[in-house]
Amino acid sequence: MTKCDHWSECGITSGGCCAAGHYGGSPSLGVCRQCPHRQVNGAVIDAEKSKLELAAQYARAELTHATQGPASEADAAARLAICMACEHRAVEYKGQTDAGGVGFCTKCGCGNNPLAMLTVKVTLAGVECPLAKWGKVKGTGASVASAVDAVAGVAKSIIHKLSGG
Repeated sequence: MTKCDHWSECGITSGGCCAAGHYGGSPSLGVCRQCPHRQVNGAVIDAEKSKLELAAQYARAELTHATQGPASEADAAARLAICMACEHRAVEYKGQTDAGGVGFCTKCGCGNNPLAMLTVKVTLAGVECPLAKWGKVKGTGASVASAVDAVAGVAKSIIHKLSGG
């Protein structure tokens, strides 16, 4: 069952009502994952994403990196400053520690892959914060190096997953 602050008892047999007006009946991930108003304890929740959705999102970010290049140093620094102040940043996450002390986002769903470290994520122009604190930016320009970096990133991510990460 999915939790949401908008659900209340309203007389519907074996169910409830959505205050956002999306559905009447038992709350479910299938219905609530589509709701942009889903909240738990007052915080808006990003819908849980499947592993396939996360893989596709990552592939799109690496494609943007290959075709547009990295985010500018100024954009990456601004993003990183926002992440450093975020309560959802963790230096140690799911058994992986960022030796640089910056850490991982615990909300994006990327897990503890070394490529999911915030020092890497903020440089990818096609990535956006799952809490909408910062968005996608234009890359600084495609190059052979950015294309090679993107392909290497995908390969490293696959190896990490295949090795149990």
